[in-house]
Order: sequence, then C-alpha cells, then structure tokens
Amino acid sequence: MSRVLTETVEITGGEARCRQCGHVLGAADRNYKLGALVRDLPVTEGNPTLRDPAIYADDPVVFRQFVCPGCATLLETEISVAGAPPQWDVRPA
Repeated sequence: MSRVLTETVEITGGEARCRQCGHVLGAADRNYKLGALVRDLPVTEGNPTLRDPAIYADDPVVFRQFVCPGCATLLETEISVAGAPPQWDVRPA
C-alpha cells in the first residue's frame, strides 16, 4: 500500500518514491530531497519580479529545484541560502 506524501512523491514499502516513475529517493524516515538531483538557480528563475535578495540577506540566496534522477520530474522547489541543506518540510506522519 502506498501513501501520497506530495503531488510527486509517495511512500511505498518504507521508501520515498517518485510517483511518476517509481524511482526510490530514499527511506521514508529521511528527507526525500536528499535522493533527488539538485539544481541551484538565481532566485529570478523562480520569479522574475523579485528584488535582488542581497538587499535583505548577507548570504547568497538561490532558487533550488529537486528533480527525480529516474525520469527528470520536478519534485519540489524552495528558496534557500546557497549551500544550506535541503529543507525537510514534508514528513510522513
């Protein structure tokens, strides 16, 4: 039996998997983003109308995309400080 974690990720047999191709992203009790490909882009790639984050933050800020290594489905995005670990914002109950 599988449980939907996000629109693109499900938990099946104790593993986080891409809902598109079934690629295993890791154990269900860890951040599935750690098993994804990561692409850091300028914040303006996510929203071209945003002001330069350097006005507000001392550290560089990026628009981060998490992509399935199996099928290249975009799994999640986040705005983050460059070099910071992925946010663990969605966890199975």
